[in-house]
Order: sequence, then C-alpha cells, then structure tokens
Amino acid sequence: MGLLEQRELAARRRVDELREEADREEAELAVAERDWKEWPSPGPGWARYWIRPKSSSFPSRHRAIAMAELDGPEVALAAVGRLEDELAEHHAYHATRADLLRRLCRGQQSRAAYDKPIELTSNTAETAYLTRRRDQLR
Repeated sequence: MGLLEQRELAARRRVDELREEADREEAELAVAERDWKEWPSPGPGWARYWIRPKSSSFPSRHRAIAMAELDGPEVALAAVGRLEDELAEHHAYHATRADLLRRLCRGQQSRAAYDKPIELTSNTAETAYLTRRRDQLR
C-alpha cells in the first residue's frame, strides 16, 4: 500500500470516527430534549420564587435566566452583569451572557461573547454546542 493510500485510509477512518461522535452527540441531545419536554409546566409567575435575593452567586445566574423568561432578556442581562466579578471563571456565566445577547439580537456582541465559554469549558459536547451557536450568528 502506497503512502497516498495509507493517508486516504487514515483520513476515511477519522471521518468515520467524527461521524460516530456526531451521531452520539445528536442522540444525547435528543434524549435531553425529550427529558426537557417531559418536565411539567410550572405556570405563570413561577420565576418570582427564584428571583428572591440569596447570598450565593451561582443560583443568582439561574434566577437571571428565570428573569429572562419573566421580564425579558434586557433585565436578565443587567442581573447577570452584576455577577461578573464572582463568576468570571465559570463558562456557564459567559454562555448565559452570550445567549442573552443573542436573544437581544446583538449578533456581533453575542458572537464575541461565545468565545469565552468555548475557551473555558473542557467538555467537548459543550464546546461543540457553543461553537455551533456562535457560528449561527452573523
């Protein structure tokens, strides 16, 4: 077998591996979506419970996400912005901020904001998801 044939075979194997990985990720996302849809709807006003002031900043990120659903992404972005000093090293903080910017149709800012969580996360599935979200923005 010649050198070109060996490289072609190696490239085909790598493509097959990447396809298998993509299929696994797609299956995991399908399961996650199904599980998400099975959660009962909490009804109106549910987010007010989570917006009460608490001392921990990580739950505050979750309250900000609830605020985005209840009061809109502009209010939530302001709440998330107040957490930057405490959560700057957490990829979830930056991913939340990028998503809120996306919801506000601030494409360029959102696209730039997705770079930080992509840099901080070590989870390949999260990296792939965040990269896809970023690349969808213009």
